[in-house]
Amino acid sequence: MSELSAPVLVVQDLHREFGGVHAVNGASFTVPPGRITGLIGPNGAGKSTALNIIAGALKPSAGTVSYRGKDITGLPSYKVARRGIIRTFQLSSEFAALTVLENLLVAAPPAGRDAVAGGARQAVLAAASTCPPRKMSTPGTSVAARNACWS
Repeated sequence: MSELSAPVLVVQDLHREFGGVHAVNGASFTVPPGRITGLIGPNGAGKSTALNIIAGALKPSAGTVSYRGKDITGLPSYKVARRGIIRTFQLSSEFAALTVLENLLVAAPPAGRDAVAGGARQAVLAAASTCPPRKMSTPGTSVAARNACWS
């Protein structure tokens, strides 16, 4: 199978138990290159737990996760992120003053790995660094100044 047709992500027989609760029980799926793939199911089906395992925030009880042909099962999240998988959360805190693309570039790899994304990331971070801290109790920061940067 050529690199262009090989699956980007392969999850095989993934399990995660918390005590006696089976949060993920035998999930298997592949993500082909160039496709947008959704993971759907009812509340409590294990979608977030599966994503946390893939992204390295949790270790599986059993099963494997491969990304671009390399086993990433159980790697810590910072190592998974260096390979190109980054987990986002449902309760996000985007920079309101930035575009969608600029918000995504904040998480782009440093310039050494991908010069175009890294250079764009540096420009976006420079613009975002003018935003006041997110904490509401920061002295000298007006609500209007916070709201201009944070949604």
